Amino acid sequence: MPSVWSLAQVGAFAAFVLTSCSSLIGQTENQLEQRYKRPNAFEVRPGVNAYPTFAPDGNVCRMVIAKFPKVDNKLVDMNTTIPPTLIKEIEDELAPPDERGRELSPYFSSDSYVMGVASLTKRDYENASIGVYASSGDAYAIVINWRYHPCSN
Repeated sequence: MPSVWSLAQVGAFAAFVLTSCSSLIGQTENQLEQRYKRPNAFEVRPGVNAYPTFAPDGNVCRMVIAKFPKVDNKLVDMNTTIPPTLIKEIEDELAPPDERGRELSPYFSSDSYVMGVASLTKRDYENASIGVYASSGDAYAIVINWRYHPCSN
């Protein structure tokens, strides 16, 4: 005996199908922007992004530099380490020596640490501090903080 669907059952089934199909299509840029904050980033080298935070006066107060994993249809490169030569190059470009000022001590900052395989080596300058976060000796992030442009948060 054939089953007869009520109008409510047909409507519920249609709603289910439409909802399922919209999730298969993916989300639009507008939908994502309504749910999430878009990161403010600058690509300083291929695959290496700088994420600035701005002080109330509009100047950069902090900048986090990190290499982003590369994933596409042909390649998965999860290596996010930054080579030492590139670290120095990026530091000098984003916090030039004449802008960061003289180094306050020949030693690392007291904020520096080594904890197991994780480490932070931080140097303090007249106008900025530069920290390099590493794991097993491989650097994965650089953080530049500017002294005279404090972040509000």
